[in-house]
Amino acid sequence: MRLIQNAIGISKLILILLLLISAIVGGVLSYLWTEGYYQSISFRIPETATVTITNVNFDSQDLTFFDLALLNPSFSPSSVSVAQIMVSTEDGVLHNVEDVDPFLPYELQISESKTFKCIWNLTDYTGKDIKVHVFVADGPGTNLETTVP
Repeated sequence: MRLIQNAIGISKLILILLLLISAIVGGVLSYLWTEGYYQSISFRIPETATVTITNVNFDSQDLTFFDLALLNPSFSPSSVSVAQIMVSTEDGVLHNVEDVDPFLPYELQISESKTFKCIWNLTDYTGKDIKVHVFVADGPGTNLETTVP
């Protein structure tokens, strides 16, 4: 009689452990399945090369030029050719920056950062907002809004 009671007690314990293990395994699998779906839609590698403006630096003593730092990110699929740099002012006028060092077009490799010295007179725009636009040959360009000191 006692052996049957021990067997019934052990079988109930095994049943409880199996239910607990199956609940944990089911929860982990459903979590992985859900996260796999959301991760697959969140990681979108661009199909065309991109460029990013990392910094626009003005010399407050000499407003005849500004330094523009560009980055071709590491996730970019190829190098990018920087074709043109332009500045738009608050009055809506778009100005072409023709004197750039190094010369344009410039081939920016993957993960490369380069600072361009853009010769353009900013003295008429002190304290005003400007937008710096960078145009690339194949792909989306970028822009950054900043205030001239």
